Amino acid sequence: MRLHVGTDSLRGDIAAYARRFDMLELLAEKGRLPKKARLGEMKRAVSESFLFSVRLPQAVSTLEWNAEAEAALGYALEVAGVLGAEILVLQTPPSVMPSARNRRRLVELRQRLPGERALAWEPRGLWEDEDAEAAAREIGAALVRDVSRELSPEGDTLYTRLRALGRSGVSLDALARTAEAALGAQLACVVIEGDGAATAATRLRKMVIEAAEAASFDDDGDEEDDDAEGDEDDTEDDAEGDEDDTEDDEDDDE
Repeated sequence: MRLHVGTDSLRGDIAAYARRFDMLELLAEKGRLPKKARLGEMKRAVSESFLFSVRLPQAVSTLEWNAEAEAALGYALEVAGVLGAEILVLQTPPSVMPSARNRRRLVELRQRLPGERALAWEPRGLWEDEDAEAAAREIGAALVRDVSRELSPEGDTLYTRLRALGRSGVSLDALARTAEAALGAQLACVVIEGDGAATAATRLRKMVIEAAEAASFDDDGDEEDDDAEGDEDDTEDDAEGDEDDTEDDEDDDE
């Protein structure tokens, strides 16, 4: 599995940031990001394994398609191209509620997005779990949840946002639940909000490594048990064979 941990905005220099995190989510609102040349420098300043994700701007996330939304989407896709972003994030506001009309608009938006970039969808409205999961499947998106508090959605890609409250940061229990969810995915992207993100990222990586090693140890133990059972079966078969040979010898003597 691949695990990437980062924050939802850049704090300080990208090179210093990349020493603590291997992922960065950026909101592609025009005027809030550096110019494209600077974005290109940011891309070159990190390793090839560093993952960028781009959150689509508000004009797009409302699903109200017009000239403003078209221009905003064009800009966001340009940013994603410069950064080589692997994932686009659609964070729909509470006004986008579950309805046939909005589900149709989600499908229409997905058709406007490049197929080579994965999509993560984070509904902020009053969506029931089943409705959100069905809509996510329909548009081929990873459903974004805080897996430290909510049930982890199914799928090979996990994109989760851990919402820390106040200065306490993300608790160890929350990180443990996140680590468990990450192990079930081929690609796990964890965006940590609030204070203490760097410390939480270090702890989360350690938990994932320890959990993976423990799972591997358990698998090896199961194989050893199977081998032992096989040896026991072979021994029993040999013993039965010896008994049969003895009985045949006795018959011959008679």
